Amino acid sequence: VCSSDLWIMIFLCSLYELYFNKYKLYKLEKIIYIILFLVTALRYDNGSDFRNYYEIFKNINVMDSNYLEYIFVKVVKLNNLFFNFNFNFILMSGINHIILYYGMRKVKYRFIGLFIYLNVFFLPYSFNAMRQSISMACFLIFVLYNNFWKKIISFIIAIGFHKVSFYIFILYFFVEKIKPKLKISVIKKVNYLIMPIFFIGLLFSNKITLFLSNYINKLKIFIEKDFALSISGLILRIMLIGIILFYYKKLRNTKLNIYIFYVIGFLLYGILYSEYMFNTRINMFTRTLEMIIIPEILYKINSRTSKNLIFIIIILILSAVYVKEINLDVNKPYKLNYEILNGDRK
Repeated sequence: VCSSDLWIMIFLCSLYELYFNKYKLYKLEKIIYIILFLVTALRYDNGSDFRNYYEIFKNINVMDSNYLEYIFVKVVKLNNLFFNFNFNFILMSGINHIILYYGMRKVKYRFIGLFIYLNVFFLPYSFNAMRQSISMACFLIFVLYNNFWKKIISFIIAIGFHKVSFYIFILYFFVEKIKPKLKISVIKKVNYLIMPIFFIGLLFSNKITLFLSNYINKLKIFIEKDFALSISGLILRIMLIGIILFYYKKLRNTKLNIYIFYVIGFLLYGILYSEYMFNTRINMFTRTLEMIIIPEILYKINSRTSKNLIFIIIILILSAVYVKEINLDVNKPYKLNYEILNGDRK
C-alpha cells in the first residue's frame, strides 16, 4: 500500500484537486488518513526508531524517563495500565494523524499538502520520530489557526511530546509579530543576506579558522548521513525560496510570516550545520511549512503554463525523496505487529 497504491491514489487526487473540483474529494480524504493511520499503527520493526520506542513503551515504568517529555510519558503510562504496551503505536499514530488532519483542513489544496506529507514526512517521521511528528503536526495548527486557545493548546501538546518544539514555536511567534515593514525588507533582501549570515555563523561557532581545510570532509560526512541532508530536498527548498522571491507581489497578501519563517529556517540550517541534532530538528519543523507553501503558491499562480511547470518539477523532486525513503532497509518489507492484535498486556 505504501509503496505504490497509496502514492498513486493521492497523486491522482492531487491532479483532480488542482485542475477540477477539489471539494468532491474530501470524503475520500478521510479514508486516506485512516489508511495512513493503520499503516503506521500496525507496523512491526519498520522504521529506524521502532526498536527504541518498543523498549520505551515496554519498560516505561521501570526505566529512567526523565529525559522524555512529560505528556508523552503520562500518555504511555496511562495506556499501559489498560492495554498491551504495543497499543502505544496505535495511540501515537492516532494522535499524529488526527492533529495532522485538523491542521491540513486550512491548506488551500489539501491533497497536494497530503501528497507532500506522504513523500517527505510519512516514512521519516510518522514511522520513525513519532514524538517529533506529533509536534510538527501541532506546528501546522499553530501556524494556520488564529484562535488564541488553539495556538496555546497546540503549543502545550507540542512541547509535551518534543522539547525542541519550544524554540521553534517561540521563533515563529516572534516572526509573526514583527512589523510588516520589516517583513517586506527581509523578503526582498534575503538573497543578499545568505552568505554573510552563513559566515557569521561559522565565526560564532569557532569554525572559521578550520573552515577551508575541513569543509570538504565535513560536507561529505554530512551528506552521507541518510537523514541529515537530502539533495533532492535541498533542491526543493532552494527552488521554493526562488519562487517566493519571484512571486512576492502575489504572495504578500497572504500570511507572509510563513514564507519569512521558511527562509529563516533555511538560513539557520546553513548556519548551524555543525550542530547536528538541533540543526536537523529546525530543518524539519521549517520544512513542515512546505505542506502550506506549495499549495498556496499553486493556488496564487494564474498562468496555467507556470502552474503546470512548477507542479511537474515539485512532483519529480518529491518522488525522488519518497523512492529514497521507501528503499531504506529499515522501511521494508512491511510487517504487521501481531503483538498488538493478540491483546496480551505483558
